[in-house]
Amino acid sequence: MVEIWLPYGKTEVSVRVRDEDLLAIVQLNERPGSVDPRAEIERAFGYPLASKRLSEIVDSDETFVIVLGMNEPTVILPILEFVLKELRNAGVKDENVTVLVGSNFWASNNREQVFSLVTENYKEVKTVLHDHLRSDTVLLGQSCSGTAVYMNKIFAESKFKLLLGEVSANCLTAYTGGPETLLQGAAGIQTVRQCCSKIVATDSRVGVIEQNPVFDDMRGIAELAKVDYAVNVVLNSKRQLVAAFAGAPDDVFLQGIKLTEEMCKVHTDGKADVAVISAGGAPYDTNLYRAYRAIHTGLDLVKKDGALVLLAECAGGFGNRTFYEWMRRFRESKEIENEIKRNFEIGAEVAYFLSRALEYSRIYLVSVMPDYYANGVFRMRTARTVNAALQLAIRAVGRDSKILVVPHGSNIIPVLPSAVGMSNIFKSEK
Repeated sequence: MVEIWLPYGKTEVSVRVRDEDLLAIVQLNERPGSVDPRAEIERAFGYPLASKRLSEIVDSDETFVIVLGMNEPTVILPILEFVLKELRNAGVKDENVTVLVGSNFWASNNREQVFSLVTENYKEVKTVLHDHLRSDTVLLGQSCSGTAVYMNKIFAESKFKLLLGEVSANCLTAYTGGPETLLQGAAGIQTVRQCCSKIVATDSRVGVIEQNPVFDDMRGIAELAKVDYAVNVVLNSKRQLVAAFAGAPDDVFLQGIKLTEEMCKVHTDGKADVAVISAGGAPYDTNLYRAYRAIHTGLDLVKKDGALVLLAECAGGFGNRTFYEWMRRFRESKEIENEIKRNFEIGAEVAYFLSRALEYSRIYLVSVMPDYYANGVFRMRTARTVNAALQLAIRAVGRDSKILVVPHGSNIIPVLPSAVGMSNIFKSEK
């Protein structure tokens, strides 16, 4: 019997699997956090990619907007410090700088904390909460796929535009960071709805942009927005800074993706009958909306009509009201697909993905979420412990089931023979 410890909230629990049944333990190629994060950030600004130093390419009398699309406080403050230092060295006045804190997209639930953090530490610059539902926007034109590109008025009217984002794999946009930072940090609701509703046109895989119309549209939106400079970071599963990149937006994004692929891509010897997947503990399993990412990656690891056991504490409940309402209203993914085409809302994408996942595989949830929600609304089977859930899954699929165990399901990028990595796509264009 093999005992494997898995993250759960702020602690760990163990799952026991018979030696002969264990197909593999799927591990990240984890990188340690930088010994000196400030030095790593300073290095990025000192050696920008495909660009001169920030202080050398700005004019002192220009207006500047910094779009903040990351939510890790320990990284935000030193990056902003170096950005403002570069601008001040160029003679830029603080009153000409605005920081836009991105909308409450995906699983981020601390933008008010980020806003407070920035305003308290950098009172000399203007800080604004961007709200994709309410902020004043300006129409810049249409993307190649026909999306009307509405951007925050402050962003549109600023002469120099800079993005700060975190590169990580994502089940809707393939990757966060890069053009995704712009979507959540400055885009209006019309643009968000048109862009994200395209996800129903094809299958979406984490870390794969091939045939991902949402990513294609985001790149078109970014081209219209004319971003001048970018800073992207890559964090490990402990939310520690591994590397920072600064310079030309596309080059910065590409380097972030390359490192993310090196850390997160995993290969397995075929699909399993049963996959036991931890969302990765806190903060990845704070709520079900955020923890869903582990299900999405798990579907590439388990056979059709197999079973997936998700270990996610979900102390914060379901996490997104739209996600909850759409799962309560609609019983089939086709119904959600039709509604997304008519009226996309943030949260609907996870309702759509989860409904499709439930049609593909049995899903067992181990969490503190009441059965009324976990089973009654989100239609997952439940168990009090991960070992009880595993036994239920084995009984349903078969006693000789082959089992995969994944300790960090929210961070991995499963590699399939037909999958095309982001870095390969970029290489083909250059």
